[in-house]
Amino acid sequence: MNRFNQTDETDIDELDDSFDEKEYEALEQELTHYLVKFPDENKIDATVDTLRQYVPDRTTKSVSIRERSFALIKRAKTEVTIVSKTYWIASTFLFFIGYLIANQTNTDPILTLIFLAPLPFIFGLSEVFKGREHGLFEMELACKFSAHEIILSRLFLIGIYNLTLNTVLTLVLSPVTGKPLIEMILTWFTPFTFFVAIGLWLSMKFKGQIFVTTLLSLWLVFIVIFVINNHWMVAFLNIHYILHLVFLTAGFLLVGLQLIQFTKKYQTFEGGTRVEINY
Repeated sequence: MNRFNQTDETDIDELDDSFDEKEYEALEQELTHYLVKFPDENKIDATVDTLRQYVPDRTTKSVSIRERSFALIKRAKTEVTIVSKTYWIASTFLFFIGYLIANQTNTDPILTLIFLAPLPFIFGLSEVFKGREHGLFEMELACKFSAHEIILSRLFLIGIYNLTLNTVLTLVLSPVTGKPLIEMILTWFTPFTFFVAIGLWLSMKFKGQIFVTTLLSLWLVFIVIFVINNHWMVAFLNIHYILHLVFLTAGFLLVGLQLIQFTKKYQTFEGGTRVEINY
């Protein structure tokens, strides 16, 4: 090692001796006036279009819905560690508070379920778009999976966690209300689907925490209107099963439409090798 270190030090000394500062300044001045002519955008695009015909077509394997579902679940497992621990803890604590409120006050437990149902999903949207908000979306694009696959897997994870919390709280409060379990689930699940659809729509229209704040504001307005207008509240709580199913179907359709738009916006197009990102 000493022999190599001595050689390196000798080479550096020789370079220092041969270095002429005036020659360096002259070279720097000459390079300053040296212009590199780049082709314009039209020539670049024309060249790319000309060469594209020589690129072999990529064969894509058709994937069944079952395989896509398994792939989505598998990716969602890896996203568990990406989502902040604070979110998991805060959401669980929020529903624990809801349980205490429903048991120790005169509040209708079903109203507590309705008001709490969309909150974990609303806060979870900030975790879904965490890469986008921190300027790391381009890094996610460089991953093995496309951007829309990553986002959909996080949405799936957040949605399943939200539904699990709601279902557990429904099972716990069911003996208190004395109402059928299916009726309780339909009562909170119907408005929940509409809030999910609105949340997805807002997330595509606004960047940053604006869409979360807007969705929370709409949620608060919904609660205030619901509480102030007692006849509306009574009418909603006594809706027939068929009407619940009709509204629930409409909510599912809205969520499905938003997911389709969601996929179209964030997916990578194979042919043009570009990503539709509107930020």
